[in-house]
Amino acid sequence: ILFPVPETFSASLKLLPKNAEDFYPDPNGQNAILKKTNSQGWYLTLLNLTANQEEVLLQEKDFAKKTKADWLDWRWSPDGQKAIVSLGLAEKEVFSMIDLGQRPARISSLDYLSLNQSFLFDPENSSRIFWLKENNLWQANLNNKTSSRVLSNVLSFTLSNQKVAYLDEKGFLYQADAANWPAIKPLNSKVLEVSVETGYRISLLRNQIYLGDGQVLWRWNPGNDNLEILRNNTQNWQISPDGQSLADSNNGEIWLFSLKDSLEQPPKKAGDKALLVRFSEKIDQLFWWDSHHLIFVLGSNIKIIETDERDRPNITNLVSLESPILFLNENDQKNIF
Repeated sequence: ILFPVPETFSASLKLLPKNAEDFYPDPNGQNAILKKTNSQGWYLTLLNLTANQEEVLLQEKDFAKKTKADWLDWRWSPDGQKAIVSLGLAEKEVFSMIDLGQRPARISSLDYLSLNQSFLFDPENSSRIFWLKENNLWQANLNNKTSSRVLSNVLSFTLSNQKVAYLDEKGFLYQADAANWPAIKPLNSKVLEVSVETGYRISLLRNQIYLGDGQVLWRWNPGNDNLEILRNNTQNWQISPDGQSLADSNNGEIWLFSLKDSLEQPPKKAGDKALLVRFSEKIDQLFWWDSHHLIFVLGSNIKIIETDERDRPNITNLVSLESPILFLNENDQKNIF
């Protein structure tokens, strides 16, 4: 579920029909795609969140006339004019582009691409996507249906705010402008020991770059051109939008770590840590709502908690859903799905 801003979140919940199985508001918070099911299979509707008007957009048979199509995902482009749908057809994952600028919405097969779920839209050009396959980074122009390999020996990459960062198999981290890359010179002067079998995650936030491998979290230090260990034994880490704090969940606990000195009450020094809350249940997805609140999943509940640990923190239960899932829009590092 995508809730771009708190106002849209609240409005979306009020408009959400009871029979909607999946809900995908666009990046602008103006429209939403709802997945529903009837006797003919699943179908998609477009809901105008402002006018509260709904129209049928597409049906399962539009994608597969003679076989069953298993629903997997809907991914909006940054401008909200296009989307990429992934479906399961004959035990194979297939991708299609949807052009919502036309009625009926136009479906274009992406079978000419060896696409997978690692793909990201170019934040500045919704007709261009990037994805990683077998450690090769590819790009495609969805308008003229061309694709090319950008880089080889890449373990991980991310795009955010007109910047791209990637880690290669030699253990070097690079950053460049999305319009002018690949980069020539690595950021780190000291090689990081890496493994092609490990899943790495890169996060870009303003001038800060973070890299995690599921256990260790590094931060690039521009002062000495090296990757410094920020945390050990951390998996579900998230950096606050203002870059001041790190949140980490461990089973039923949420911990906060100060990344910089702060004079806000209560004052903090870089390296300070505090237990924010402890639950008997395991905490699943955890993200920053803003720089002072976290959103997370606990069982069937989506909750928000303030990060002032001086007293018992305020916790709000936003909604209860069956098997709720949240994840971050990697294109802008702020929208929550």
